[in-house]
Amino acid sequence: MISKYHNDLYRLIRDFLTVYLPKQKAASPNTVKAYKNALNLLIDYTKETQNIRIAEISFPIINRVHIESFLDWLEVARNCSVSSRNHRLSCLRSFYKYAAGRDVTLVAYYQELEKIPLKKKAKIPELKFFNESALKTILAQPDWGFETFFT
Repeated sequence: MISKYHNDLYRLIRDFLTVYLPKQKAASPNTVKAYKNALNLLIDYTKETQNIRIAEISFPIINRVHIESFLDWLEVARNCSVSSRNHRLSCLRSFYKYAAGRDVTLVAYYQELEKIPLKKKAKIPELKFFNESALKTILAQPDWGFETFFT
């Protein structure tokens, strides 16, 4: 039996990608494609990891824990960068916000998804400069000016 949540999930995905993004938000075709890819990846990941048919996937199955697992999988198994991971999370948040706006019973799913923080990129190591004694040694060397080599 197909649940109400299943019907809602796929109907809302279709409306989000075909009406809301391109017609109401005037999103570019590339933006729509990026959102579609993020949602398709999540659906495929859910199908494989939960060992269920696509027809059985619904909002209750795609909960916060599951989405956090999906984001980790993106980084580890698919070798996605932190910025790609964060972009996909933003795409999912946008969809869930849209879904919650269309159906008040989905607000709790959106609120849980909002609690997932964006991941910070690893900081680039600070450049090492000469220490004071090394700098004094360099500055104490004779001044071989430019004109020395061309006279």
